[in-house]
Amino acid sequence: MVDQWVHLLIRKFFTTYIVTVLASFLMAFTSVFGKGEWELARNSGNELIGWMFVYIMYIGTIVLFFGNGVSLVLEWVRVKGIIPHSWIIVVLHGIFGMALGLLFPYWLLVLYGMATALGYGIIDWWLRVRPLGPKGMIIVALSPVILYGVSWGTLQFLSPPMPPFTIEEAVAFATAGGDGTSIGVFPDEIGRWQGTVDGYQVVRETSARVIANNEYIVTFSESWTKDAETNSRYLSYRVERSGMIFYKREGEDSPYLKRK
Repeated sequence: MVDQWVHLLIRKFFTTYIVTVLASFLMAFTSVFGKGEWELARNSGNELIGWMFVYIMYIGTIVLFFGNGVSLVLEWVRVKGIIPHSWIIVVLHGIFGMALGLLFPYWLLVLYGMATALGYGIIDWWLRVRPLGPKGMIIVALSPVILYGVSWGTLQFLSPPMPPFTIEEAVAFATAGGDGTSIGVFPDEIGRWQGTVDGYQVVRETSARVIANNEYIVTFSESWTKDAETNSRYLSYRVERSGMIFYKREGEDSPYLKRK
């Protein structure tokens, strides 16, 4: 009796695993290409994988709890001989799969729920009549990894390359939203500003240099002079397409900035 329950739970686990990864792959594919535009966008492989993980979280949770709960009840019904025909059990899986979609007025959810539940019923039936051995379990476990890897690699290879991240874009990224911050007073593009602030002759400069492919150091430097007083400061950031981090700072805040 214990062995039967162990085999049953293993079967349900593998059914959950297979239907989750297959449904997530198909739904992710429709999210990437379902707009009727078959021209690949940049980083289509990353987009596909991103959608897959989103769907795996939602579909996996629903199948794990709701789907398996319903399936275990239907399994009890079948074992008791109340509904002896396997094809009816499979159809009932699909009918119950429509239940979550009916909570929302969106027919695609009903269709997706029914299709996923039917797939669960068919896979569960197949694993019951043809149980997997250790080798089969390994193949089943590795197949989604291979499918995802090949799909990601193919789409990334076929996707058009990202355009270069220019030095001007790096400066614009670093200065965006700088109002009210320590870099908000500097030019928002490469160049120099000169003027008078509280009686000080001030020079502020924004500059940048390349340190690696599509990576830059953007530096904000400031000097001030008043009578015999002369001083300066600078701060810099390491900037790339995905973000920026603080790099280096030298000097103290200007005296007119301290008084504000």
